[in-house]
Amino acid sequence: MMDSFFSEIDQIIKNKASIMLVEDDLWKRTELEEFCLTENLLCYSFTSADEALTQVKIIKPDLIITDWKLPGILDGLAFVKRIRSQYAKDVPILFMTACAEDDTQYKALEARATSFIDKQARIEILDEQIKSLLLFRAKGCKLDEITTPQLFKLALKNSDLEIIKQVQIYSKKYFRAEQSIKKILAELDNLLLIKESKVRAVLKKNLDTSPQQFVISYGLFLATKMLLDDISVQEISYNLGYKDDSNFSHAFKKKYKLSPKEYKQLKLIQVA
Repeated sequence: MMDSFFSEIDQIIKNKASIMLVEDDLWKRTELEEFCLTENLLCYSFTSADEALTQVKIIKPDLIITDWKLPGILDGLAFVKRIRSQYAKDVPILFMTACAEDDTQYKALEARATSFIDKQARIEILDEQIKSLLLFRAKGCKLDEITTPQLFKLALKNSDLEIIKQVQIYSKKYFRAEQSIKKILAELDNLLLIKESKVRAVLKKNLDTSPQQFVISYGLFLATKMLLDDISVQEISYNLGYKDDSNFSHAFKKKYKLSPKEYKQLKLIQVA
C-alpha cells in the first residue's frame, strides 16, 4: 500500500515544474526560493554543486539554475559539464553569474548551458527566462486527470495531504544529509511553519508510520525506479545515504523480500 501511496503523491508533485537551484549566496537563494513559491514551482535549493550532483537522478528537475562561483570541488562550469556528460543531456540549464564578460558567457554556452543571465538582473527578467525555459519541459498531464485510488481510499484531508507531500519533497533533498530526518523536520518548521509534532501526528493518523519509517520506505520506493533505469546498486546506495551497499541491500530485501538484483530481474521478466 505504501508504494502505491508514494507513486500517487509523486504523480501529483510532478505536475508542478521542479527547479534545482545551486546558489551559495543566501540573499539570492532566498529571493529565488520565494519566487518559486509565488509561482507554484517546486524548488530544490543547494549551496554547492557537489551536494546538488548527488540528487540530480532523484529529483529529475525540469530546470537547473546554477551560479558560476560555488564552494566545494565543482564550480558552476564543472557542474554543468558533469550534468551534461553523466546525467541530464536535455534538461534546460540557466547559468547565472555576477561576471558578465563575453568569455564567461562563451564558456557557459560551450559547456552546453541553455541560457545565460546576469546575476544582478531584475527578478522580472529572470522570471521571463525561467518561464521560457520551462516551456521546453511543459507537462501534458493535468491534476484532475490523475487517478489516485490509494489517496481516495485513505480520504486524506487536503491539509494532511499537503503535509505528506512536503515530507516527500524534502526527503528527496536530504537523503544524503547527516541526521536527514532532523533536517527535513527543521526545514518544514522553518520554511513552511509545519511543526514536528504536526508532521508526526499526520503520518501516524493516516499511515500509521513515523517520519523516519516514512522517509526510509520512500527512499526504497525510489530505489525500485532507479534500478529499472539501470542505475547501479552502488550509486543508488550512495544517493540514498546508506553507509554501504550491503546496508542498502539488507533494507531493500527487508521491504521487498527480494535483493535489488532479484527485484530488477523479476520486473524485467514481467514487462518482457
